[in-house]
Amino acid sequence: SVSFHQQRPKPGRLNSLTHHSPSGSSLDWKGLSAGQRLQGYPTEGGVTPEDIQLTTGESAPKATTAIDALVNLNSDAEPPTDDAGTILGPGDIDPADPETYNDSTSLTVYDSLGAEHDLSLVFQRQDPPNARQWHVKAYLEGSEVGAADLEFNTDGSLNAGASTPLTITDPGLPNGATLGDAAGEISVDFGDSTQYGDKFSVTELEQDGYATGQLVDVSVESDGTVFARFTNGANRSLGQVALANFDNPQGLQPVGGTNWVETAESGQPLLGRAGESNFGLIQGGAYEASNVDIAEQLVKLITAQRNYQANAQVISTADTITQTIINIR
Repeated sequence: SVSFHQQRPKPGRLNSLTHHSPSGSSLDWKGLSAGQRLQGYPTEGGVTPEDIQLTTGESAPKATTAIDALVNLNSDAEPPTDDAGTILGPGDIDPADPETYNDSTSLTVYDSLGAEHDLSLVFQRQDPPNARQWHVKAYLEGSEVGAADLEFNTDGSLNAGASTPLTITDPGLPNGATLGDAAGEISVDFGDSTQYGDKFSVTELEQDGYATGQLVDVSVESDGTVFARFTNGANRSLGQVALANFDNPQGLQPVGGTNWVETAESGQPLLGRAGESNFGLIQGGAYEASNVDIAEQLVKLITAQRNYQANAQVISTADTITQTIINIR
């Protein structure tokens, strides 16, 4: 069966719903489907289709609240020492002096206004008997904002129970923005980090914040969900396209532009969502293929061309006869 998506005419036009066979469409200045307004189910839930309106403004920023880190710390690394050979402890770490720690990595985090900040994580191997323990400190643009201890098992896996969590605390930003969640904290999850006999490496270092973004793309999933995608990586659901089936699709009345309106013969539309009941799936970004038999149409075209040629020949013969008669006179 063929499913149609439901549209509502522009204001001022005939107040009746039309049903559109899927094809390409453009957008007007309001971000609405040109000519007709595509209808769908609201993202926050609801059973009555509404106009789907494209968000053309900026995507709001999101402050970083969580960081996922997956690192390997070298089990053969020695604790750092000073010039006299004295082993250095956590209190001796200086982010500007790499001789006071073993390894470091950094990433960009975002505050509530979307501004970027550099966050560094430094790791220091601890002295035996804590041979499988590392101290980690977090620095936001040079200022310490958190510290924790990581302890590993004999097989190199992280001992989460013996480790202390790393929580980064909002230091108070000069622009009045906030960092982290409502409590002003960013949690760092070292998850499956390891201590193997290999060099220091960072397999994953991701955070969940982003700056403001501009709209770059709109896509439609197979279930009809319409997503707006922004330059900051954020995705926003605009709704789910409403589909309509009819007991007798052949009874629909065409009104132009691949649009139809219901009639007594077609019956009333049965609304639903893609993938439900007898409704099919949606193929986003695709144009509807021709619904005619191309071979049949080519045969008709050739026949029409031959008829035209035959008629042209008849006219030419008639002209010749007429000219001959004129010459006889």
